[in-house]
Amino acid sequence: MIAGAILRFYMTYVVFRPSEHIFSDMQGYVTLAQRLLNSNYTLNSFDLIQPLGTGLLLAGSFRLTGGLHAADALWLFMSIAAPVFWFIAARKMAGPVLAAAVAVWASLDFSMISFGSLFMSETPFAFFIAAGTACLAMAMTSQGRFSKPWSFAAGILWGISLLFRPHGICMLFTIVVVAGVGIWNRRYDKNAIRGQAETAVVQTLLPFLFIATIFGGYFSFKSGRPMLTSLGAGCNMVMGRLPDAAESRFEEPGTGIFHFYGSPVAHQRNPKGKFKFDFSIVDNAAAMKEAMRMFGRDPVQYLTLSFKNANDSIFGNDPWPANQMPTATLLKFYEVLFLLFGIIPALALVFPPFRIVRGSEVLTASLALPLLGLWLLGFVAIGETRYRIPFDGLIIIMACMKWGEILEWIREWVRNNQKKTSTAS
Repeated sequence: MIAGAILRFYMTYVVFRPSEHIFSDMQGYVTLAQRLLNSNYTLNSFDLIQPLGTGLLLAGSFRLTGGLHAADALWLFMSIAAPVFWFIAARKMAGPVLAAAVAVWASLDFSMISFGSLFMSETPFAFFIAAGTACLAMAMTSQGRFSKPWSFAAGILWGISLLFRPHGICMLFTIVVVAGVGIWNRRYDKNAIRGQAETAVVQTLLPFLFIATIFGGYFSFKSGRPMLTSLGAGCNMVMGRLPDAAESRFEEPGTGIFHFYGSPVAHQRNPKGKFKFDFSIVDNAAAMKEAMRMFGRDPVQYLTLSFKNANDSIFGNDPWPANQMPTATLLKFYEVLFLLFGIIPALALVFPPFRIVRGSEVLTASLALPLLGLWLLGFVAIGETRYRIPFDGLIIIMACMKWGEILEWIREWVRNNQKKTSTAS
């Protein structure tokens, strides 16, 4: 973990200092932060295309020092802290040996290290997701009155994560499905008692929904449109169904003002097409209608692109904008290794036909559910590998569990062969 912290420090202050590389989305967050420092500034709909949290966090660091240097240190701190939280979660859920493996891997997870050097939402989002997961693991393994505060802390932290990325809603999959397992068990076994893990997960629901409701109500009032924490959902849904889209243009009706908006991942496929839409970039209702028309025109293409987006949310493209750093080649190589040694073993741990998850395996199943939610969000909207990276800790824990099973199987096989050899002798 110390080595991981040193590597992150080297990346942030030597290889790619965030405050010296402000472009694209990073420029948007910094500009928003500077506007938020003006006490007379009023939020508008266009400020809410992306969640407000990253701009608020940058604005707070600007206010402390008057510059970007505090933000460099803040992003470095969050990048270092996330593996610590994943270690705590693994220690509580699976014991010290597996936690040691998770600590090494999460600390040296090069994808997350790369985003720690960028003023993007992924780093603070990963910080809150990891912190919430550690709190939930504490609640699942604590006894008596200590469980509830940890559960509430998990719900609060996951709720706050929505302010950085709407993908925080994926954690709701854990709450709903694990609670459903408990209800199902008691439906068919009247004597079944809700387990510690189920109780802890259910107790996260109230603070999570409370914070989500506050955010949704406030931002809907500010924008004049129904939303949670982002107004970009509708346009993302449309863009995810555009084949060969090099350019997407959204024109404000009756004003002649237009916005270009697109996924940087699409440009990795060298697209040629240009698309124009006669509705605002923040008009989710119009975007949804357009998406339904697209489905009606060519449902096969629509569903094909939906599956591609869903898969791209887990693996399938170079994580942007980390793929523009000097370490891009190393990042690509690491992503392939992560697929082979992380994602595939993690899936083999929890999904049929490898394993049927039962009530007694709630802890293991709960790790996979946010990733299922991420895949489904990609199916509905748009998919980029960078959306997965804040959840890498969950994949690492599951992969280490699977590798532990494989090593135990090898150990047992060797032991049985030794017994056979001894008997034959």
